[in-house]
Amino acid sequence: MSLESIYDGQVRGTGSITSLPNYGNPPIFERDPGIKQLEQNVFQQMLNVLPQEPKPIEAPKQEVSFISFEDALRELASMDK
Repeated sequence: MSLESIYDGQVRGTGSITSLPNYGNPPIFERDPGIKQLEQNVFQQMLNVLPQEPKPIEAPKQEVSFISFEDALRELASMDK
């Protein structure tokens, strides 16, 4: 058994994903081209379904009216009943 065969079998390993990277370099994962194409198709279909120009959101009109202290007390008293 030569030193080279020991090095090839044990130190280099099989290159499995579960092994820790050497010298802190993370393993490089390549995305499946089929998954990339599926992702692009789904996003394109979503863009086709969505309206091109969003409708402006109209803020509800808020009315502020003055209520006297006595009116407020009357309203609170009527709520309690």
